[in-house]
Formats: sequence, C-alpha cells, structure tokens
Amino acid sequence: MTRAISGRPARYVENGFTRLGTKVDSREIPQYPIAYDAGKALNAAPAGNDLGYAAHWAGQGLHCLAKCRRPN
Repeated sequence: MTRAISGRPARYVENGFTRLGTKVDSREIPQYPIAYDAGKALNAAPAGNDLGYAAHWAGQGLHCLAKCRRPN
C-alpha cells in the first residue's frame, strides 16, 4: 500500500514514483487531490515516455501479475 500516488492508501505496481513515496514519511505526502495531480503532471512532462511516474493501480489480485508477464 502507498499514499504516494493519490494521497490516499492504494494498492499499486511499483515504479519510480512509488519508490520515491517510500522514502518519505507518509504524513508528508499531500492529501488528495494534490498528490494525484502532482503525479499526473510528472507523468505528462516532456520526458513523458518514461512510465515511472504513471499511476499503475493494482487490485487484490496483484500477486497474480507474475504469472501474466510477457516473455522477453
């Protein structure tokens, strides 16, 4: 669970944005919608083909993701 994506607890697929969120106290993450809007702005930035700042939401079946990965 992380609050980094939206300011509210959520399940996620780890990326650069959520890793940054683990480095700060969760009380320092702004409330929704500020955190969510900041993430959207980072993802839309000119270097925006880097999906490291996109919100990759995950549900209760996140543990199944490893079974669904594409072959190299």
